[in-house]
Amino acid sequence: MPRLRDLSIRAKLLLTLLGIGGLSVGIMGWIGYSSARQRLESEALGRLAGVQANKANAVEAYVEDLRRQVVTTSKDDQTVRAMQKFRSAFRVLDARNAAPIGGGTAAVRTYYEDEFGPRLEEGTGTDGAAASYVPEEGHIQYLQNKYIASNPHPVGEKDRLDRPGEGWEVYHVPHARYHDAFRRLLHAFNHADLFLVEPDNGHVVYSVQKEVDFGTSLLDGPYRDSNLAEAFRAARGAETGDAHRMVDFAAYGPSHGTPASFVASPIMDAGEVIGVLVFQVSVGEINETLTGGQDWAAEGSGRPEKPSWSGQIAECGPTPASFWRIRMRTCRPSAVRAMTTPRSTGSMPSTPRFSSRRSGWRRSIGPWRAARAGRRKPTTEGKPS
Repeated sequence: MPRLRDLSIRAKLLLTLLGIGGLSVGIMGWIGYSSARQRLESEALGRLAGVQANKANAVEAYVEDLRRQVVTTSKDDQTVRAMQKFRSAFRVLDARNAAPIGGGTAAVRTYYEDEFGPRLEEGTGTDGAAASYVPEEGHIQYLQNKYIASNPHPVGEKDRLDRPGEGWEVYHVPHARYHDAFRRLLHAFNHADLFLVEPDNGHVVYSVQKEVDFGTSLLDGPYRDSNLAEAFRAARGAETGDAHRMVDFAAYGPSHGTPASFVASPIMDAGEVIGVLVFQVSVGEINETLTGGQDWAAEGSGRPEKPSWSGQIAECGPTPASFWRIRMRTCRPSAVRAMTTPRSTGSMPSTPRFSSRRSGWRRSIGPWRAARAGRRKPTTEGKPS
């Protein structure tokens, strides 16, 4: 092989030109690649910002609809009359020491042990300790026996019972009268449940779905530390019928640990608070909005089995829960179970809360923007594994 010094001047010039040309092509290619990468990143961030704004507007509109629904329904004459009837009937049952007869008490305890406890443990990943949730008051056991334990319909369909076959007519008659209307209202709005709560002792005197919170007290009962109780207490202290309160999503025990939010408004008659109307908000509606029907890939938010934190959309503030909490529950329920811890005796596990520097909602597009500003890789620190 000839050495470089043995080459002719013509060959040396040719090699030099080829080297300079190759170097120029390399430099131009690198510049083009860098420019295209920056342009694509900018376009991707722009698309994510558009998705974020649209979803934020959709969720805020949904929440505003919830507030209008609960205030309008609480003012409805039928709601006021129903609250009066159920409140009066509940007092009568208490005063007359109503209690299950025959095997009614045993049926209630069996329901908690065989149905509620295992479902709660499955939903939260913790020991359900069902016996600690069984009500001790005879009139509450009576109602739970008639409408839950001895209800022939399966769990999740207890609302199909309009009236038990026999028993205290003082409660069963108004229940048969108003239940169908409230049930149709619930399904029309696609909420998880609807409650009427008397203000004096916080008893849930009526619910559509008849879960184990039915009849219990939100002031000193087993769910006194739940977000349902929080919403009730806030609405009970309202001074006008236009008041309302919505609380953040948290794992709700009577629904077997399913995340739920609550929006409440006082029921007033002649300027007096005679009860509180509460809607239990299902995570499904906001889930559909934020996840695009769980079709994240089509929206550029990554695959369900491998979340893309760089394209994440989060809702932070008093309501509702963050997007990653909803998404991780959908994709990996075990992640949600690992995040839940008991708050106190008688309370149910709750998901973490998110602070906000202003009232309302705060939207963000994951850590991507901060990562680019700091010229570092996006991190998943603080997110569930």
